[in-house]
Amino acid sequence: MDRRAQALGGLLHEVARLLRTRFDRNARPLRLTRAQAELLLVLLDRRSPTQSALASSLGVAPITLARLLRRLEKAGLVRRLADAGDRRVRRVQLASAALPLIGQVRAVGDRTMAQALEGVSAQDRQRLAAVLGALKVNLLRKQPLGTT
Repeated sequence: MDRRAQALGGLLHEVARLLRTRFDRNARPLRLTRAQAELLLVLLDRRSPTQSALASSLGVAPITLARLLRRLEKAGLVRRLADAGDRRVRRVQLASAALPLIGQVRAVGDRTMAQALEGVSAQDRQRLAAVLGALKVNLLRKQPLGTT
């Protein structure tokens, strides 16, 4: 790999890390981490997914998801229920107490992106989105995630 590609990879990694860190800082008043906020947003879009499907879609290990769920369940923001067809399977639901937080989580995300994109023109934002989208398509096409 040439140096420019290595530098680009390092830059992408660093920007992603800084975005996560900034989101965590901005979300501190909500007493949520980025991972917890992301999980709540996923649950808003998906009705009662299984824990294993949820872990897979979030790209985290099942034990990591279990820890996140334990904290959110203790806070009254999610519920874990036994599956009607298979008692070994646990389904996850967003608790009604989480609904007022969703708008605040989205506002934190908007604020974080606004901070990151400050001074970047609309044209550059569109081009960045197109290039990152192309990278994603290339990576998914070459080797679907989760396969070897």
